[in-house]
Amino acid sequence: AIVARRACTSMGASCAASWLGDLSCNNNSYCGSPRPSGDSEASRHCVSYCSTATDVAYVTDVEGHWPFFCNFVEETEGLRFAKQKDPRRARCAADLELVLEEGWHFVFGGDCCDKGPGTLRFLETMVNLKDKYPERVHLLLGNRDINKMRWTAELAQSELDRVFVVPRAFWLPSHTITHVDYLKELSAKVEGVPLGDVTQEMVFAQNTVANKLKYLLDKDMGSQGEFEFRRKELAYLGNVPEEQIDDNQVVQSYLESLRPGGVMHKYLCRAQLVVQLGSALFVHGQLIGNHFPPEQVSGADESHVAWSLGVVPNELERVLCIKEWARRLNAWSAQMIKNWEKEPVWIHPPREPSYKEWVGRGGSELISYGTPGTRVPTVVYCRFLSKQSMPLDYPPDLVDLLLEQGVRQVVVGHTPHGNTPTVIRQKELTVIMADTSFSHNQSNCFFVGDNRGNAACSVEVHDGGCEVHGRTEKNRRFEFEVDAVSGEDRLVGKRALLCNDDEGKDFFVKLRFKPQRSQDPTYLLSHIHGFTYEYTELNFADTLRAISGEMVSCSSQTGVLGSHTPEEDFICQFSQPVSDYSRNGRKSSKSDHQACINSQRLLRLCTTRRHRAALLTAFPTLDIKRLMLKVHAAELTDKGTFSARDLSHLLSCQDQTVPEAVFFPVVTKLETPTKASFPHSLGSLSLMSPNYIKPCHMQAYTADVDIWEQEAREYSLQTKEVKKVLPIGSAATSLLQKTPRHLVLRSFFSPISKINIPSTVKVGNQIPEEAIYFAWSYPFLTDWDPLDDDVESCCACNSSYSSVGRDPDAAFLQVGGFVYLDARYKPIHILAAVPDDTGAGALKFGAPQHLDMAWVKHVRSNDAHPVTIRSLHEKGVVEFFWAPPGLEGHTNGGGPRDNVFGGFVYVGVNLSNFERSLSRSSCI
Repeated sequence: AIVARRACTSMGASCAASWLGDLSCNNNSYCGSPRPSGDSEASRHCVSYCSTATDVAYVTDVEGHWPFFCNFVEETEGLRFAKQKDPRRARCAADLELVLEEGWHFVFGGDCCDKGPGTLRFLETMVNLKDKYPERVHLLLGNRDINKMRWTAELAQSELDRVFVVPRAFWLPSHTITHVDYLKELSAKVEGVPLGDVTQEMVFAQNTVANKLKYLLDKDMGSQGEFEFRRKELAYLGNVPEEQIDDNQVVQSYLESLRPGGVMHKYLCRAQLVVQLGSALFVHGQLIGNHFPPEQVSGADESHVAWSLGVVPNELERVLCIKEWARRLNAWSAQMIKNWEKEPVWIHPPREPSYKEWVGRGGSELISYGTPGTRVPTVVYCRFLSKQSMPLDYPPDLVDLLLEQGVRQVVVGHTPHGNTPTVIRQKELTVIMADTSFSHNQSNCFFVGDNRGNAACSVEVHDGGCEVHGRTEKNRRFEFEVDAVSGEDRLVGKRALLCNDDEGKDFFVKLRFKPQRSQDPTYLLSHIHGFTYEYTELNFADTLRAISGEMVSCSSQTGVLGSHTPEEDFICQFSQPVSDYSRNGRKSSKSDHQACINSQRLLRLCTTRRHRAALLTAFPTLDIKRLMLKVHAAELTDKGTFSARDLSHLLSCQDQTVPEAVFFPVVTKLETPTKASFPHSLGSLSLMSPNYIKPCHMQAYTADVDIWEQEAREYSLQTKEVKKVLPIGSAATSLLQKTPRHLVLRSFFSPISKINIPSTVKVGNQIPEEAIYFAWSYPFLTDWDPLDDDVESCCACNSSYSSVGRDPDAAFLQVGGFVYLDARYKPIHILAAVPDDTGAGALKFGAPQHLDMAWVKHVRSNDAHPVTIRSLHEKGVVEFFWAPPGLEGHTNGGGPRDNVFGGFVYVGVNLSNFERSLSRSSCI
């Protein structure tokens, strides 16, 4: 469904590569019988146990929320997108490729679909990632994945033909409306007649696959709105208006995804029910449930409690060896998938809502296993909570069994439990409930119906320990080790009794917020009642008192508290007012005036990776480059502060800002040395090898070289390893201390080129003889503290590189440098670009050349990097990129001239006037 196919002629599309399927089939039936596909062979790569897995990244219950998954990738160290383009806006499969870092495993906890317009992109991404790293990627089956197996039988034409006798699913409550009653209500609405006057002919007129699918989604599967989400995604991927996607096209998309070779079919064939990686055990739901009726579920006691651990359907004895249980349970689910492939439609269609009547198709036991109607304790449709939905401790014998067999963490999803994962501690065992699908109910942040908002987190297992880090829906940072026995993190997961409004309530410690600079740690405590979440924040001392049994008074609120840093607070405060101004043009209110920011801070937000991502999350349609250009052009940098109204007006007014570009070529010799400032001159740079940052610290995808020759490629720095070797007190150490502990430093290589410098220069810079290629490495950090509140003093700093000095490691982080690669494209040498105010640096630049913006946009529009040097920032420069040797203008001109050794292109406003008198020089 998500592959390039012939575009549908009914849409009038001419593009040969469309995300829409061929829609010429009859949409009122499940077309054709299954074809042999080999997809089931993927089950060979379903690893049930791996003792050597030391680094594991985990996310669960994405449920079609593509932006949420993109936010997760930005949070985790283990995954990254192969391309530098914003993945949230991806329209083709090539832009969805992920890279799993060396040594890492990845677990998706199940539930791909049903709650957002991103299911197709997410499924395609998961399937491709599994095929790329079959032994290190582990996909789990959730109830929302398994239930799609039903559609091959229940959407068949034979089911429509017997619409008047088709019963409701046996696991649904007796008051659930049947399909025929749903059609009667629909007919009455369409025909404008009383319900009692609806005829059989009217019902048959509405008896289509589309309406059956809507019934199943809305009334049966708890997926209200999913049909329209799919329409929205098809329109986006096909780059057409939603009105051009009719119901039949939506239906065909679902059916295509379930046929052999379809993306949902592929996912089912590659997924499993359980996996143990090192000391961590992963399932979708739970290992124990307290919602199993004893008259229905074998092994359940009078309290409706039963262990799912050790239970394999069709086996009489419980399997007490966890590794063997995992192997057998996965083998059983794989066999059920194969049975479904062989018999996808009803052999004996049901006539009443009973378990016995609903077994007449392939895979029926697995389908039942993923529903409330299961006959055995299941790890899929399973939860273990109090009646108020508060977390419960495992029974002691279950804890002992897990610990005896080396399990220290149980990681589950399925049950939404607030804005961040919930931690439950017992002895040396920790249970992490990681489903955050209701982190911000009715936020409508990314789309109407969005219940997640901006919250995102990564659950990571490292060498037997586990940590959680991320942000709340208000962009407030948190990080903690879930199994810490000492220090500040040991309080997370503990229970507390708090007094709120003269009423004592049970709370549990949800998380530890990341402290800002020297502040003491604070904790978020939560009380849950059903789907209502009550939060309060306490400092370390009060939290310690509360978990020690002392009644602590507090004030609480529904939802989470405000954001943390001034920048993140600005983003959160502005997101709703700007949206209101843009759409409704409403007048200002007092609260809007409180959301103001210094324009210099806004521009600095646009240059840091973390805050650029937060800006795009708050304003999904924001063009950051356009914003920076407009702020510079409007000379708001001297205005002081501006509000939501200012920003809305700035973004909505007709775009008259004209960007300009200049090119500075690298030269071996300056004919006429000059001390003029930018943009008349660029000065020089020294090239020095970093003392501690080495090529072995770089993690980059080195395949698809033909693509790398044309566009920039993202890579990451092993920040933890670098911090270990940097000396205390060095400039580079100081820089890294200002970054969040779990923030993965990522940057980009420019397109690679063959080395063409003179051999003397090569030898003089100790470039290895085996170096064949080179690329420019863009900087990781800005040369100012993005969290610095003192904007005035920050901007008044005289030195452009005050924190760099002559430290090549700090220069590589803030300025960038050249990286040299061998014949296999492996980095083997680094030369950092170190500022040189004397003009005697080895890297010299010739006179500036004005470039045509049409050429810039055509050649390198996606490779540009935000400028990270403050002095350039202040002069109107928005972004820059490295132009490799030989990259010149086309026959019509507009590009660089005499580009022998490469050079830098700068884009901004007011850059073409090379005669302006400016105050600073030697900037890059």
